Amino acid sequence: GPAPAAPVISSNKTTVCGTDKATLTATGCVGGTITWSGGGVGTTKEVGAGTYTATCTTSCGTSGSSNTITIGTKPAPPAPVITTDKTICCDGEKATLTAVGCTGGTITWSNGTTGSSIQVSESGSYSAKCTTECGVSSSSQVITIEKLQTPTAPTITGGGDVCGTEKVTLSASACAIGTLKWSTGATTSTITVGAGTYTAYCENICGKSPNSNTITIGTKPAPVAPVISTNKTVVCGEI
Repeated sequence: GPAPAAPVISSNKTTVCGTDKATLTATGCVGGTITWSGGGVGTTKEVGAGTYTATCTTSCGTSGSSNTITIGTKPAPPAPVITTDKTICCDGEKATLTAVGCTGGTITWSNGTTGSSIQVSESGSYSAKCTTECGVSSSSQVITIEKLQTPTAPTITGGGDVCGTEKVTLSASACAIGTLKWSTGATTSTITVGAGTYTAYCENICGKSPNSNTITIGTKPAPVAPVISTNKTVVCGEI
């Protein structure tokens, strides 16, 4: 009979991930034995990345090589990169986090949600991972979102009336998240002032608080000259 014809080989996939395998199949070697280029015999063979051919051997000889199939490798997915449109959320606002760099995969966020973007309104630190058929990436960088509210009014204490150029010290309760501002323009927690009317408020990125209570510093008048009198204006002898 004639020498055998070269077999035809095919694969169930052209790329593999890590230690995954592709299955090669040879056809067209009737009554003969398939021998693979990387070693091994049989009509099928599981292989990793590489280039493969096969031959067919019968009692009439060995065929030429089959067509060539190359199996490539897919890398594990890289960590996605995430961005946000804001890092501080005031009352009722939400920040939109977006992840890129997960082609053909699924983004999973650290809060358990999936999708290329999410909206959050609570304070917290957020990251994301990319999952593909080749595995799960490492975590992206971390973005911290802070939830803020419009501040409440501070309370100011101190005061009393002053004489002339005397001063008194006024103190304001802490403005925990924001900047304290006095009606004088000062921004320190205490101020030293003379006569006048004073308030303070707290301000942050989410807005301005109402004014604090009002303290009025009055002035004490300088003392008036006393009036003196006597029971006599002339005395005799020694007193």
